[in-house]
Amino acid sequence: MEKKSVCRFSLVRATVVLFSVCFIITLFASCAIGNDDGANGAVTSGADSSQLAVSSEPEETTSPESGGDVDDNDDIGIGGISGASLALLSSVSVVSVRESPDEDTAPYSISSGVILDIDRDAGDAYIITNMHAVYDRNSESGVCRGLYIYLYGAYFPSAAYAPLTGIPAKFVGGSAEYDIAVLKVTASRAVMSSDALALEHADSDDVTPGEALMIVGNAKSSGISLTKGVVSVQSEYIYSSAISDFPAVRRRLIRTDAAINPGNSGGGAFDEEGRLVGVVIARSADDDTFGFGYLIPSNIAVFVAENIIDTCDGKTSTVPLVAKIGISLAALETHAVYDEEDGVVRIIEKVSVYSVNSDSAASGILSVGDIVTAIGINGNIYDIDYSYEAIDLIITCRAGDTLTLYAEDPDTGEERTFTIVLTQNDLVARA
Repeated sequence: MEKKSVCRFSLVRATVVLFSVCFIITLFASCAIGNDDGANGAVTSGADSSQLAVSSEPEETTSPESGGDVDDNDDIGIGGISGASLALLSSVSVVSVRESPDEDTAPYSISSGVILDIDRDAGDAYIITNMHAVYDRNSESGVCRGLYIYLYGAYFPSAAYAPLTGIPAKFVGGSAEYDIAVLKVTASRAVMSSDALALEHADSDDVTPGEALMIVGNAKSSGISLTKGVVSVQSEYIYSSAISDFPAVRRRLIRTDAAINPGNSGGGAFDEEGRLVGVVIARSADDDTFGFGYLIPSNIAVFVAENIIDTCDGKTSTVPLVAKIGISLAALETHAVYDEEDGVVRIIEKVSVYSVNSDSAASGILSVGDIVTAIGINGNIYDIDYSYEAIDLIITCRAGDTLTLYAEDPDTGEERTFTIVLTQNDLVARA
């Protein structure tokens, strides 16, 4: 089955275990209109050991709260705003103008984005979109030379007019591995006079099959629109390359049957309350397959975006820095449980230590097979029911943070605790 990328706190509950059978599909990373930087690549779905070391993706049942500036959302005086209105007002269109288009590349790409944070008084805003939506293989920096934003409700003419009618944006940083980029708008009068809102962040670890979703974005370059569907699969592991010049990587995605089209890339998937659940990355390109759209879980998207802002904004670096502690985790077993309080079925994992590098500070403290029960960050403790929860939380760590892993011996029940104060040397660039 082929998938086509559609430019735009926890890898959706894993529905396959570490040793489950994998299947092959193909992903195209170019769903922004005019974006042909995507490449076909073998994509394998299935779960394997998750690297707590260099890989991270944010999500947690009790993950740290993030998201937009609630005060700004309240200040505009919209009481009882509907979920659809919140989703629309926190969504934008993105136009990326390429440096030197040739016969293999279009002069621009049209995609979507969501407002992570906004300061209307100053006219400033941070925008999340896909890295493949702003990538330019012919640019020395690897980023399109011109980036422009259109707020919801703004007239969207041909992309050729973007330098005249769009809001100029600056590339803060991004990661092809996560396929997340952050753009920044500064001192925009259009933002100052708008009713635009920062996104409200839902915990993507809590999504369940059948949950209603709204997809918002500039589909087919016809302006921001909304489609509806449901969560089809909570957590699906796929190997893919979002950008042709980069190797395929393993991603955990949410599958939805909501209509997704070219131009939706980088746009948001929202729950019925208008809270961000995921960021659009791909759709099925198979003529015989319908209702297969894919989302980067909101925990990952938001955690990576906040990491980019902290490590890149105002600095020379343009890639996020993620902690590496030399431990990998895996789902030892999984089973479904009925959550009486919420009235939904959830997949629960027993998370174990899969490997410990000999040069890791955890060597001699943690052992392969230990059951991981919780992770602590600066004294805040989060229960771990899924291997990806720990991996996602690692993205939120910075130099100077205290990271603790709580585990127990599977045979004796002996508690084991590993604590490390992260230094700059423990952080690795995730381009």
